Parts: sequence; structure tokens; C-alpha cells
Amino acid sequence: NMGGHATTGSEEGLTVFTAEHEPLPMNRPVPSNIGVHIDDFLTHPGDALNISHTRQVLALPITAPWGSFKQSLEKVVELKPRMVVPIHDWHWHKEARQEMYSMAAQLLLPHGIKFTELENALPAEL
Repeated sequence: NMGGHATTGSEEGLTVFTAEHEPLPMNRPVPSNIGVHIDDFLTHPGDALNISHTRQVLALPITAPWGSFKQSLEKVVELKPRMVVPIHDWHWHKEARQEMYSMAAQLLLPHGIKFTELENALPAEL
């Protein structure tokens, strides 16, 4: 739920918001989670998919023990950012990551959304 915007710790250009961590498998305790909007440019929801809006660039968990590639892409299409930056993809081997990035790029293209394919330790232009 992104209705309330927390201001504690926020700085100019940075808006911190409440974003509940996705439920973990086997009813494990769920950690605290926040999201941030950076200017009117980027949204980073942490480990949350249950958000209702984004800035033009969305940094989104793409896979996780609590989530799936399918859920993530469906959320992207719902939110309609200009660009997606994948996060939380450590679980994929390099070849698998490249394959899934390519699939995401192809699936989001007809929706007018650019998927940014990242390479470990290399900068990416947003």
C-alpha cells in the first residue's frame, strides 16, 4: 500500500514510502521493507510488488524466493513505467539471466516499455 508517504529520513528529491515485504515461503517472518521514489525519475520498491504507481523508471525485483518472473512482468505492464531496471536476480546463473532478460525485453516491447539488460558490475544508462 503506497497511500501513506513516510517522511522520516527523507531528503529533498527522495520520498520514502511504506511498501510491505512480500510474504515469504512457509510462513517465515517477514522483514520490514520500504520503497523510495528518487525525484520524479525512479522508483525502488524494495522487496515489494504490491505497489500502485511508479515513476518513469522502475527498479523491480524480477525473481525471488517469494516471487516470480511472471508476477513481476504482470506488475510492470500494470504500472506502465517507461523503463524497468531489474533487481533481485541473483538467483539466476549468468546464462539464465541473459535468457530471462531477453524474454522480458521482448514481452514488454509491445507495451512500449524498455527493459534494461544489466551486466554485473557494469554501469547502465537510464
